[in-house]
Amino acid sequence: YIDLDLVPETIEQKHFSNSELVIDSEEQEKLNLGIQLHECLEYIDYDDIESSFDKMHISSFEKNKIQHFLLQPFMKQLKHPEFYREFEFVDTQGLEERHGIIDLLVIDDDCAYVIDYKLKTIDKESYQAQVRGYMNVIQKRLKKPVKGILYSILEETYIEVKA
Repeated sequence: YIDLDLVPETIEQKHFSNSELVIDSEEQEKLNLGIQLHECLEYIDYDDIESSFDKMHISSFEKNKIQHFLLQPFMKQLKHPEFYREFEFVDTQGLEERHGIIDLLVIDDDCAYVIDYKLKTIDKESYQAQVRGYMNVIQKRLKKPVKGILYSILEETYIEVKA
């Protein structure tokens, strides 16, 4: 009989994103629109955009928003991209385990992009912290430069998140 004197350790689970929201009916409508537009971007086939539009039966409004996203400089400069939609990961550091879902991870020749979609507001520090956390995880795994992008679907603008 060998006594290993093992004490079970508890791993604390955390998420990179915010998870607690209290919303009214107006906010719920905005949230529903955000979910709808987010799903359009989630299911688009970046290798065959036009075919995706036909298969998805999306509104002209949704199509317009996707087209504006595709025309952003960070999307137009891609050379040989690999697209990973809703890229889910778990990152463990010591006794802390963090779970995250990246809206769009794009791996290109020289760089990877962590893209997080927001309905409108993109300048919140909590959003930037979330993307920075994602960037750190991806940079550790890929060992290549990673750029972070917060994209406003309604405003059709973005900010680059600094590591």
